[in-house]
Amino acid sequence: DTPSPPQTLARFLPATLQSNGMRCRDETPTSAQDLLARGQLDAKDFIEVSPDIENTLMEAFIENDYDGRLHLMTLSMMRRDVDDDRHDIEEIIGVSFWREVP
Repeated sequence: DTPSPPQTLARFLPATLQSNGMRCRDETPTSAQDLLARGQLDAKDFIEVSPDIENTLMEAFIENDYDGRLHLMTLSMMRRDVDDDRHDIEEIIGVSFWREVP
C-alpha cells in the first residue's frame, strides 16, 4: 500500500524544513501581534500588488472576526544577524492565511 503524495509530503516536510533552517508555525492572535510589534510581519514585504488585503486579513485574524476559523501560518528561516554576526535571527519568509469552511 503506497501512501498518497500528500501523506508522503506531510511525513517528510517537517524534517526537510528543519534541515534547511526553516520552520512552519501556526500563529495565534497574540503571537501575530508580537510579530507585528517587532516589525516581522509587514504586508508590503509579502504582497506586491495590494498589501491592503493582508492588512485586512491580519486585522480580522487578530480580532477573531471569523470565530477562530481564520488561521495564520508563517514560514521562517534562521539567518545571521547583520548587526551582530555571532547571533542568528528568525526571519519570516512566508505567510499564509486560510479559513475553515463550515
